[in-house]
Amino acid sequence: MTTDGVNGNSQPQLPGGAWVRFANVTSNEQILVRVGVSFISVDQACDNAQTEIPDFDFEGTVSAAEAAWEEKLGIIEVESGGASDELLTVFYSGAYRAMVSIKLFDARSTGY
Repeated sequence: MTTDGVNGNSQPQLPGGAWVRFANVTSNEQILVRVGVSFISVDQACDNAQTEIPDFDFEGTVSAAEAAWEEKLGIIEVESGGASDELLTVFYSGAYRAMVSIKLFDARSTGY
């Protein structure tokens, strides 16, 4: 954990997260960002990003993600009129959260 240091701010330590600023970006400009995630370290996050998608291609990554989610969620079949749109949103949001970050936390892992 580290103090945020933003604009001379020396508030107490922050538990984690991300904050990014891009200088001189116009309203029509696109910024491509690649993010690695790790519960262990910054180095592990960088390694994960490189290992998971070594030849980063934005459109290819989007297509692969859509196909993977279709494979996972495609096994769910909801009959027309069987549930309200609000209930379906809650259901699919829960299914997404259950599958988005499956982690194995056990005593055998040296990183935890």
